[in-house]
Amino acid sequence: MARRKQRLPRYAKDLMKQASKIPGHTGRAYTVKICHDAWCDLLKGVGPCNCNPEVCSPVRLPSPKDN
Repeated sequence: MARRKQRLPRYAKDLMKQASKIPGHTGRAYTVKICHDAWCDLLKGVGPCNCNPEVCSPVRLPSPKDN
């Protein structure tokens, strides 16, 4: 049985562009918020993303050392 090649989400280029803004520090975690339209198939659970979501800038997550 042949495997289907997985497609990258439509927003992958924007996500990688935002990820490239993250400084090269090891041991730190970042999050990138992706805001999909309400009618997006991904949010409805019926298929892959079919909207043009907003990809926000990366935000560093606090570490235990920050507390």
